[in-house]
Amino acid sequence: MSKSTNAGILQSNEEKLINHLMKNGKKSVAKRIYNHALKEIKISGHMNPSVVVQAAIENASPNVMIKSKRIGGAVYQVPVEVKPAKRFFFASKWILDAARSKS
Repeated sequence: MSKSTNAGILQSNEEKLINHLMKNGKKSVAKRIYNHALKEIKISGHMNPSVVVQAAIENASPNVMIKSKRIGGAVYQVPVEVKPAKRFFFASKWILDAARSKS
C-alpha cells in the first residue's frame, strides 16, 4: 500500500487502531467493534466517521515528551519532539485505555 496518498495513510491508521483494539488475537471481534463505533459516530450526525476518529487521534496525540538527561551530577528533564509513529501509538493507547476503563 502506498503511503503517498492521504487515503492510504488513513487506511493504514485504521488497521493499526484495529490491531491496538484487538485482544487475545481476535481481529474479527476488534473489526466488528471498530465498525460498530463508526456506525455510532455516523448515527450521531457526522457524515464521515473515519475523519472524526482521525481528528480524535490527532487531538489526543502528544507533541512533546520529557526525557531525562544527565549532565554532570545533575539530572535534567529535557523536552523532546515525539515522532509521528509514537504519537499515534500514545494517542490510540490513551483513547483505548479511557474507553476500557469506562466499561
